[in-house]
Amino acid sequence: INAEYMGTLTQNPNINAQPFQLEKSFRLCVCNESLTERQVVVRWALRDSDGTVLRWEEQTVQVWKLASTWLSKEELPQADIFNQYVSYELEEEEEIISSGTVLFCPPKYFRFRDPELKVEAEGEWLKITSKAYARSVEIINGAD
Repeated sequence: INAEYMGTLTQNPNINAQPFQLEKSFRLCVCNESLTERQVVVRWALRDSDGTVLRWEEQTVQVWKLASTWLSKEELPQADIFNQYVSYELEEEEEIISSGTVLFCPPKYFRFRDPELKVEAEGEWLKITSKAYARSVEIINGAD
C-alpha cells in the first residue's frame, strides 16, 4: 500500500506567506504483485501528533492478480498540517502486511512530541514502542 498526497511539498506554497490556500488530501493505492486475486482490508486514520485518532475509515478491497487499485481521494480540509498526520495500513487474513504515514508539511515544520521510545528484547527480536508519533526511527548497535 502506498499514498499519493497533497500538502506543502506537492504544492510548493511559500510557507512564510500567511495565510495560504492549501489542499490537504491523500489517495491510497493497493498493489497486488502476486499471481492470485486478494481480498484485503485498508484502514486509514487522521491522528494528532500524540497518536490520538481524530477520524478513521476502513474498507474491504478486492485486488486482481498483478494489478493495482486506486481508492477514492480523501479530502481533509480541517487537518492541522503542523500537528496532524495520516496513518494507513493494509491487512490480509488479520495480519498487517503494509503500513505508512503521510505528513502534510515538511518534517522540519511538523510539531513532533517526545515519543518516549522504549526498546525491549524479545528473544532475537526488538520490540519498539512509543507514546507519540515517531518517524524514521533508527536503532544502532553499540558495535556500529
